Amino acid sequence: MRIEIPITEVQEFLSNTYNIKVGLKNIGEDKIKATYFVSLVFTIKVVGKDEVVFHYEVNSLVQLLAKGAHFLLGKKLDDSPVEWDPKTSEVVVDLKKVRALKDFLKVFFVYELHFVNEDIVFILNTITDIK
Repeated sequence: MRIEIPITEVQEFLSNTYNIKVGLKNIGEDKIKATYFVSLVFTIKVVGKDEVVFHYEVNSLVQLLAKGAHFLLGKKLDDSPVEWDPKTSEVVVDLKKVRALKDFLKVFFVYELHFVNEDIVFILNTITDIK
């Protein structure tokens, strides 16, 4: 199954649910630019059954700013499906922690993820397809 979610809907979800205003812009099939205090380009590293791991590369100045943003976000990240490790330059999105997806992920799992035009495209399989 293929599901396309407009990037603007993800921005609205983050804003409404976690009170975080993040700018998102597609810049490649496996890359997205996120702006929150600083701009970072995230590359899809791993697409797992119910999580996605992104990697970002930055220079030392931006790394310092990213660590500052991480500190400022503090508790907001504790209750979110996002785990950000500024030491490894990775962000893990745990889809099981997104309340709206909890029941959905009992039946489906994420097989692929891409950024196409202004959409996030998920390719899903049913759990029974796992071999």
